[in-house]
Amino acid sequence: MRVLIADDNVSQRVLLEKMFARSGVTMEFAGTGTEALRMYQAKRHDILVLDHLMPGLEGIDVLRKLQGDLGNTHVMMVTGAVTPQLVKTIRSENLKVDDLMSKPIDIERF
Repeated sequence: MRVLIADDNVSQRVLLEKMFARSGVTMEFAGTGTEALRMYQAKRHDILVLDHLMPGLEGIDVLRKLQGDLGNTHVMMVTGAVTPQLVKTIRSENLKVDDLMSKPIDIERF
């Protein structure tokens, strides 16, 4: 199983890496939305973890560009705050988000 973790915050990427390391999956990391988009299009990961707010392309922008190309990929969006506006945007644009998680992430939950 291949996981792509996209977050501009290095400490957040390390935390997410620890969360997935328990599962023995292959992980790749992107520090920007543009990098995440390029990496996903090249390999079609099984799990895509996107930070909501990143420089350049935000996580939501990556999802807009990948709309229709995600297939069975499980998409997790990580955000500082799950706001009604964010949920409304995801729903109204029919964006594929399987899990919406607020920071800080409790890795003990996984």
